[in-house]
Amino acid sequence: GVLLDKHKEKLLDGNFFMLLLYHHVPQFIFIFVGYTQFFCGVYTVFLWGIHSFFVGYYPVKP
Repeated sequence: GVLLDKHKEKLLDGNFFMLLLYHHVPQFIFIFVGYTQFFCGVYTVFLWGIHSFFVGYYPVKP
């Protein structure tokens, strides 16, 4: 009986963990997407800044 109770307890913990994960995954995805977009934006601005810097210093003749 004790062994079965322990097993049930573990199973319950597992289900609880999955439920917790299931409830928090959308938040994680939202945060992850937000950070990804943020870094892409920063990277784009950074590249654009470098490009402008070089084009400004070395003007390309048409």
